[in-house]
Amino acid sequence: MTLFEETRISSEAMREYEERGGALVDAVNRSMALSPHLREYIGGNPLEVLYANHRHHHGVMVNVMKFNAWSMLDAIIPWVYRSYHAHGFSWSYFPAVYGAWSDALRSLLSPASAAELTAIYDTYAQGHDRYIAASSARTEHAPEFGEPFGGMGEKIIGLLISGDASGVIDLGAQYINDSRGLASFYLDALTPAMVEIGLRWEAGRISVAHEHLASGVVNRVMSYWYHHVLDAKNTRGKALVTSGPGEFHSIGGAMFSDLLTIDGWQTIHLGANTPISDLLTLADSFIPDIVAISVAMPFNIHAATEMVHALRHRMTGHPCRIIVGGQAFNFMPSVWKETGADHYSPTAPDGVATCEKYWNEIN
Repeated sequence: MTLFEETRISSEAMREYEERGGALVDAVNRSMALSPHLREYIGGNPLEVLYANHRHHHGVMVNVMKFNAWSMLDAIIPWVYRSYHAHGFSWSYFPAVYGAWSDALRSLLSPASAAELTAIYDTYAQGHDRYIAASSARTEHAPEFGEPFGGMGEKIIGLLISGDASGVIDLGAQYINDSRGLASFYLDALTPAMVEIGLRWEAGRISVAHEHLASGVVNRVMSYWYHHVLDAKNTRGKALVTSGPGEFHSIGGAMFSDLLTIDGWQTIHLGANTPISDLLTLADSFIPDIVAISVAMPFNIHAATEMVHALRHRMTGHPCRIIVGGQAFNFMPSVWKETGADHYSPTAPDGVATCEKYWNEIN
């Protein structure tokens, strides 16, 4: 049972928490930065990492409140404890920052709203030992590489985190002869490799730099093999793929866009952090049959929801199916229904199959 199961926050407290977010984050930043225990709390991390953590926390909490998705915290909090501690933050950081949030709430919000919201941080503090235990309970698992790459996982991961794009291309050349071979390479080799690299970063086994290096290699490899994507024939409708506002993770969306093109869709990919107004302008001219929105970080779900609603309002004269996906929804899959989208795809193959089914229904 979640510690927050009975939590209910009034609309006024939620509004104040969201609207005063910048001031709240600044107050928490100042409190923690001035603590005599700062270096104990954050280890060798720079202050910018501390500040980003507080900004992201506020974003997650806004989304949890808006969707009344308190059980989402059962998945998110142990992940936060595990990844922060693996990268140098002490366990004592967490009770200290809960106190800083409570102080900020009492100083910046109305007494009634502050009372409601500090109760949340009291619950966080009460669950501290439980979260430490839960953060240590994750069992390691082998990455699920598909055939014919089942025995090559460590080799592929090693090439990616060492920045060896040529090595990845040489390996892929043994198996990629057409668009279907490229799709298999995406799904059975690169995707599980990047998932495992993310888990190793989370556990503190590799650095952020290595994770970014691997992402850069994947982007270069995808560009190198893109001619196979262009060889696919357009047999279906139009698909627009984008990341939500504030979302800077774009590899998943780029792969999905390529897979849709291989499946016969006329596809455009807008990449990361697409403003809603610009998306609508492009949709007016492109007139997509499918819009797919990728969200990796939980604090971006509400912004993606606003994107879905804006598309619904704008495209009333043209039937358009909206699909959401990405890691953010893995923490709480049911939240996707609150976004107003037509479908949630937990995997790229599921998304492609959903788009194909929709096209068959309308033709």
